[in-house]
Amino acid sequence: MKSNGRIISRTALCLFCVLCLFLTACGGDRYADSKYTGTWTAVSAEYIGIEMTQEEIGSFVMTLNPDGSASIENADGIKNGKWEEVEGGIRLDKDDDLILTDTDNRLTLEMDGVTFSFEKQ
Repeated sequence: MKSNGRIISRTALCLFCVLCLFLTACGGDRYADSKYTGTWTAVSAEYIGIEMTQEEIGSFVMTLNPDGSASIENADGIKNGKWEEVEGGIRLDKDDDLILTDTDNRLTLEMDGVTFSFEKQ
């Protein structure tokens, strides 16, 4: 009986490994050809009509990877999440969904009353 259990266990393990490899291959670089993939830096911001330059807002960098993962780095540190293309821009899943609109090769993010403009580096 132990022999049959080992065979079933080995078969199940092999099937699991094959399934994992298949899913990894399918989920790979789904955004490899996306114009959004890469590093984006906030170059300006606006709050209640007051415009701020990149020097005034400090470092605010967003990296969109080909596999759909993303990171945002600012004065608060680095936060990781996921991104996907949507009509007219991207959706960023950080702590909550954020929509960044594509306007003249810039991504615009409205967050807490502040509008940030990102340019691809």
